[in-house]
Amino acid sequence: MSKLVLSIYIPTYNRAGLLQHLLQSIVAGMTAWPDDLELIVSDNASTDNTQEVVASFIQQGFPFISLRNAENIGADRNFCQGFSKANGKYFWVIGDDEIMYQGTVNYVLEQCRSLDIGILYLANDGFGHNEQEHVLERKTPKEISARLLNSNEFFKSTNVFLTFISANVINREAVLAYTPDFDPNTELNTYLVQLSWTFTALKACRQHLYVNSRIFAALRENSSGYRLVEVFGVNLVQMTRKHLGTSIPDAERIMANAVITRFFPRQLMSQFSSTTSKNKFLDEDIVDVSTKCFSVYPLFHIFLKPILTGSWPTRQIVFFCVRVFNSINRWTKYRFL
Repeated sequence: MSKLVLSIYIPTYNRAGLLQHLLQSIVAGMTAWPDDLELIVSDNASTDNTQEVVASFIQQGFPFISLRNAENIGADRNFCQGFSKANGKYFWVIGDDEIMYQGTVNYVLEQCRSLDIGILYLANDGFGHNEQEHVLERKTPKEISARLLNSNEFFKSTNVFLTFISANVINREAVLAYTPDFDPNTELNTYLVQLSWTFTALKACRQHLYVNSRIFAALRENSSGYRLVEVFGVNLVQMTRKHLGTSIPDAERIMANAVITRFFPRQLMSQFSSTTSKNKFLDEDIVDVSTKCFSVYPLFHIFLKPILTGSWPTRQIVFFCVRVFNSINRWTKYRFL
């Protein structure tokens, strides 16, 4: 067997139907399984038919590795377990509610074979519940747009989206070479445990690949079990300061401003506009926590505070303005973060 280049790790719990679609999208169009690719499914003690779904693919000849935890060890520990179990140079955790476009896995594998980079970031689409069959038909574009960036440029472009675990393929070998005693469990209970290896890869390598073309899709409104602002405000800003404070210029400010403008407005508008939102975040005083975390940043007072405390018409106007701001910022390569 060739040296393993890429390890795909899929943590799952009681989502057999979604897992079926993900695995189907990964193998679509494959005539033979590549020797330098491994795929591990880690079942966190599901009580549904997850094991049968995985077994059906193994019976078709796909050499998946099936793990089953004796008890539910939590999402964070399941992610960390994957980093330790993986054998490939690159490590890609994919959520069980994603769908890969036809050709995406082959594209990622080719980049991992040919490039020596820290992180490969994949732009993505969203899809709604009950749209899986339609999304499964999507293919990657004939010409995939991507660009190599240094660590500073890459962080300015990705920032808060480094938290999206499925969108970031990590050079695991570089992480272990940079920190030989690396412990993937250092950020347990933050709900952002993956940032320990993501931020390390960002520091360990000089170049990273940003894929502009959208080549997979993520299920919208499928988050639950944590406090939104505590995780993507307090925890994220603190972890950025801890891991990148001396490596990336103004990393904490860039991350905070990105959360304020690129992430929270859409999340909060979704929560405020619909009583039927399928996200089930834990209760928190979002105005108080946000103010304590972000009030030192002017963009908080311009964009986020009016969305948090304003009337519905005010929120809509400010949300339109922040979208215009983000478009300008993207055009200027995020010089205003």
